Amino acid sequence: MKTDFVYGPTFAEMRDPSRLKPEVRKQALEMKRKDPLYPLNLFEIT
Repeated sequence: MKTDFVYGPTFAEMRDPSRLKPEVRKQALEMKRKDPLYPLNLFEIT
């Protein structure tokens, strides 16, 4: 049985979004506009 995992930010990254890699943050911002339900949006922390 195949399982697809959706990875999100760590607790440390949620507390301090500056810990995220800039390219991940940029991609998350772009995907927020294109597809709000895309899993990468878990990294769009405000």
